[in-house]
Amino acid sequence: TILAGTWLYCVNVGDCRSCFVDIEDLTLTWLSRDHQAEEPGELRRIESLGGQVWEGRIVVDDAGMLEPSRTLGDWDCKKKLPRDVISAEPELRALDLRDHVSDKRSRGSL
Repeated sequence: TILAGTWLYCVNVGDCRSCFVDIEDLTLTWLSRDHQAEEPGELRRIESLGGQVWEGRIVVDDAGMLEPSRTLGDWDCKKKLPRDVISAEPELRALDLRDHVSDKRSRGSL
């Protein structure tokens, strides 16, 4: 997660999570999500590349499965599957902090 001006950017892969917490308003905004093989978009991507999903996990071989559908590591699993079934491509989300500033606070402080 990186702050640039009034924008908070989050890039994630796998099962890492990041959130923005507005302490004054006691609200939480998720900046990331887990990449799970059972999600419809991930399932379509995996199957279109020749991968298989069983019980929410990517089938690696007869002896193993992997739950996250996107990881930076897990090369031992990736080399047993068609290219990019387990992807390292991150998801990018951006949050404009100006949308989270209450009327009580000065927008000039961001």
